[in-house]
Amino acid sequence: GRLVRRAWMPRDSSTAHTFGDVAVAPNGDVYVSDSESPWIHRLPQGGDAFGAFVTHPLFRSLQGMAITPDGHTMFVADYSHGLLRVDLRSRSVTALRAAQGVTLLGVDGLYLRRDALIAVQNGVAPPRLVRFCLDRAGDVVTRAEVLDRNPALVDEPTLGTIVGDS
Repeated sequence: GRLVRRAWMPRDSSTAHTFGDVAVAPNGDVYVSDSESPWIHRLPQGGDAFGAFVTHPLFRSLQGMAITPDGHTMFVADYSHGLLRVDLRSRSVTALRAAQGVTLLGVDGLYLRRDALIAVQNGVAPPRLVRFCLDRAGDVVTRAEVLDRNPALVDEPTLGTIVGDS
């Protein structure tokens, strides 16, 4: 309940920013998605200012991010381009492929749980919570499993959290 530290984004008079989701890597680095510029910014562990980390032509409307336990890979949701994989060492970006009939568009919140991405997919009708099962390499969504959809209760879900197996 108390402020521990502040971090700043250096002023950039030529670009507007809209910071959205936050992800913390196992090494303590903090990443922020910027859906307007669009970049992923990084605050190194112990740093006091965010810096531009990676951008890519597939970045259009960045949303949720999830980092693998080894800290080498980030999965990021781009609302209009689907799910992307970022190698945090080389900063290379690739689009995940999906099994036929599976859409990766319209994802907002994104979380990694074992070998699957749990996503809040509010860009489809009805909005839903979905598990995207990944192949061993993490390059292909092999299937999608709808975990919940109840627009009467939550008409536009955005974010969530995973606690244990819940």
